Amino acid sequence: MPRKHSRRVVAGLTLAALLPAGQGCGTAAPLEAPGSPAPSAATAPSAASPSPSPTAAPDPKLAAILAGKRKIIIHLIPADRDLSATYEGPIATGDGTDDGALFRILPAKNGRHLVEALRAREEGGRWCAAVQTEDNLTTLTTVECQEAAETTFTIEATGAVDDKKRPAHRIVNDDYGTVRWKPAGQVLFLDKAGDSPATFSFVDRGAA
Repeated sequence: MPRKHSRRVVAGLTLAALLPAGQGCGTAAPLEAPGSPAPSAATAPSAASPSPSPTAAPDPKLAAILAGKRKIIIHLIPADRDLSATYEGPIATGDGTDDGALFRILPAKNGRHLVEALRAREEGGRWCAAVQTEDNLTTLTTVECQEAAETTFTIEATGAVDDKKRPAHRIVNDDYGTVRWKPAGQVLFLDKAGDSPATFSFVDRGAA
């Protein structure tokens, strides 16, 4: 009997010597000998537990649009119209065929974006969508592109799609609220409160 006890001690020392350096007995994962019984019902995962839902693969076309690499039309889904930057500045809606309908979405700080209008202006420069308040209504216009509270927006996915299966988004400004659509008068405006925020999809029109 003493001799058998001695062999067990030697085997234990040999196993300790094989553990990776710095891995103490208190932190090492327990080794299971061949033929070890399966975990008890108290510790085994429940067979009825649902598997995690797979993460949807990112859409490379949408990623390129949000990275400023594509020219786009911004389609106003509820009205079946498209945003258009006018020569005078304000952003209106149209049928998407005029040169004011082309935009580019540019990444800004803290996950926000600038929305650049690609219509050329006589005064030159680059012009981006911006919030303006006039006649007690907060609407969209264009100003020279630079990051400011009025020019940066969050592009929020809604999880829905338009009739062409393009992802739908909301456009939100931190200070002024969500872009909304008033059918009476065909007015785009921003408000922090209210129902039915406007939703938009992005129509790819080639490399920017």
